[in-house]
Amino acid sequence: MWRRDALGLLEEFEGLEVVVVGDVILDGYLKGRTERLCREAPVPVVALTGEADAPGGAANAAANLAALGARVTLLSVVGEDDAAGALRRCLDAAGVPSHGLVVDRGRATPAKRRLMADGQMLARIDQGTTSAPDGEAQRAVAERLEGAYSRCAAVVVSDYACGVVSAGVARMLARLRAEEGRARPVLAVDAKRPDAHASLAPTLAKPNFEEAVALLERAGEHVSARPGRRAAALAPLAPVLLARTGAEAVERLERAGEHVSARPGHRAAALAPLAPVLLARTGAEAVVVTLDSEGALLLQRDGAVLELPPVAVDHAHPSGAGDTFLAAATLSCAAGGDVSSAARLAGAAAGVAVRKPGTAPCTAEELRDALAGSEKYEPDPARLAARLAAERERGRRVVFTNGCFDILHGGHIAYLDQARRLGDVLVVGVNTDESVCRIKGPSRPVNPLPERVHVLSALSSVDAVVPFGEDTADALLAELRPDVFAKGGDYLAETVPEAAVAHALGIELVILPLVDDRSTSGLIERIVDSSRKEGRP
Repeated sequence: MWRRDALGLLEEFEGLEVVVVGDVILDGYLKGRTERLCREAPVPVVALTGEADAPGGAANAAANLAALGARVTLLSVVGEDDAAGALRRCLDAAGVPSHGLVVDRGRATPAKRRLMADGQMLARIDQGTTSAPDGEAQRAVAERLEGAYSRCAAVVVSDYACGVVSAGVARMLARLRAEEGRARPVLAVDAKRPDAHASLAPTLAKPNFEEAVALLERAGEHVSARPGRRAAALAPLAPVLLARTGAEAVERLERAGEHVSARPGHRAAALAPLAPVLLARTGAEAVVVTLDSEGALLLQRDGAVLELPPVAVDHAHPSGAGDTFLAAATLSCAAGGDVSSAARLAGAAAGVAVRKPGTAPCTAEELRDALAGSEKYEPDPARLAARLAAERERGRRVVFTNGCFDILHGGHIAYLDQARRLGDVLVVGVNTDESVCRIKGPSRPVNPLPERVHVLSALSSVDAVVPFGEDTADALLAELRPDVFAKGGDYLAETVPEAAVAHALGIELVILPLVDDRSTSGLIERIVDSSRKEGRP
């Protein structure tokens, strides 16, 4: 039910005006391969194959808002350096105007450069100024904020502690929100210190787990030591103990007979009892604590607590996913959705983002597919080819197979499981209704394309589904360039219609054995036979 409501909410995102104020960061990626260790030190030797830049920090929040259909005004401060130029180019590519970036010539634009080898991050190098900009730059940001505030539906404060959200900018935002008679747009805060913006009374605060723990430490939580209540008092504060004194403190407590439940997989349960503290210290109407691989936890002032499960995905890329979450949640609230619906929708958006390598936004179209439950379905072969190229860059082996898959049965399941084991990513090309009719006859397909796609997408062995209307998959093979092309045992290598194209492209052709007495045609015949025996027409 919530997915249908969220789809309706998503349609309202288009054209919403949002102001993002905060610290922009250039996310850089040096990509390469490694096959040996260095002689000078026990570190891998990386042969660079390419590099890429992406908007980070407040710039990534802005890029995600734009990708979801919003009209974005980005306010920040950059230096007069190469990183600023690269960041402007990234923003232009993302459809975010960069004219709101104020130049402070004495500033170095913050940059985070990651060294990647075979899809894995080996190191991150951080550069740039993290102190407040000069007075002139601060005043310029505050003035532009004042000018943009009256026409926006939402404001996002993206405070990475790099100095842009200065005291002057915070005072301007506080004054604007306090003015009588002025509409108060949705205010979302994503900050290293979310309690620093409590006086703004945000609609939503989004700390991650570590930021929530640090906030609780600053709150000076008192642990009751009355007999019989020590475990109950200590368990919710386990995150604080873990952060302050490490795992040894937890072990000592457990040896003393106390149970502490803030290990991975239990962090939401540990934080939930502290909802009143988190809400009071952030001043927010609702707090969402993101828990990376464990999903997120939504805490509301009416006492409601909602655990948002993680999206199951192999090899997640969490960089920037928090910005995706915040962008989707902010737009949902600005479009009139309640906080619970906003958090669920935001979780779906973050699930899309973590499937992509590097720092990448979630588009409205991708989120629409995810909410419809068809995130594996890709009707555009060119878009799918780009996704698969990124998978291969990470060293993953792509397998392709194709068929009508009209009535999915046990033989199909076994076959697709075998095909998936030939590599890391399985793509299924499925014939359109028209091509099934040409191949199988006028009575087929039994199930139309949307039904067949839905069932295939539900299989854990299948990573992507793409339709094709030709009688053979030659064109798809040429577009997708998989590493392996799998076909069932009803073919011989020399009778596979696409064999010549596969050979010409250097694609490995593998014939998989069939499961005995399993075919859609045979299944249909048995159903017809059974109906006749029962005297049905």
